[in-house]
Amino acid sequence: MQFFKNLFEKKEEPEPTVTIEGAGSLVLRTTNLFGSAKYMVVKFTLAAIRKHLASHMGPKRDWDASVMKDSKKFWDNCAEKYIKSPIKDEATYQQKLAITQAFLKSDWKVLEFGCGSGATAIWHSAYVKHVVATDISDKMIEAARRKAAEAGAENVTFQQGTLDTLEFQDESFDAVLGLNVLHLLEDVDGAIVNIRRLLKEGGVFVSSTSLIAEINLAFRLLISGMQLFGLAPYVSRLTKSQLTSKLLKSGFTIEREWQTSHESIFLVARKT
Repeated sequence: MQFFKNLFEKKEEPEPTVTIEGAGSLVLRTTNLFGSAKYMVVKFTLAAIRKHLASHMGPKRDWDASVMKDSKKFWDNCAEKYIKSPIKDEATYQQKLAITQAFLKSDWKVLEFGCGSGATAIWHSAYVKHVVATDISDKMIEAARRKAAEAGAENVTFQQGTLDTLEFQDESFDAVLGLNVLHLLEDVDGAIVNIRRLLKEGGVFVSSTSLIAEINLAFRLLISGMQLFGLAPYVSRLTKSQLTSKLLKSGFTIEREWQTSHESIFLVARKT
């Protein structure tokens, strides 16, 4: 399932299987999502999935707070295993680093939101003036700070928070990086508006995004079911056309597009 492969960037493992058994029961058989060898079977009813989705149809303010709380808890809980997991496709990762670096300049200030373990922010810090890296998870930020200290990266600042909770001045960054994170946000449109506000004129937004709406229907149902058990975070169901349209309508031009798979896209967009 490409979504989870992109999300955790872990080593190759057998694909999970999904079957419908009995009266509307969806069954997942897989090694777990965090790379342990333990085999598990998760079974839930489609009615339970519908109930889960309906429970999030209340007032938007309550929904936003619930998503924020649940997302932070999820990423805090899986931070240790996420950090220890190796990159699944090293060649693709290195290519993304190279493409990004070609757009960066040595005197630039860069923001990365959803920085995870901080590895990408630390790597890019060698080629720019300063990097500010943020993540919703305190545990991710703690690990990132340790990693930066070990690497001797003194021009990286790590902060816990999100685009909505951290206060940055308008047009304070030359580049913003959002890697494997847009599909994890409830308000993608709001995030793009925020990103454009933070970018200087002519600045670039680099993103790598899982296209959840383009994966198999059974797996989309599976994601909803797994959220019932805290095994998956919130996800936005985006298509390629929807994502590119949001960027264009928000005042970006797309300068580089690389669809690394049917279900994932890497974009470099410039503020105009």
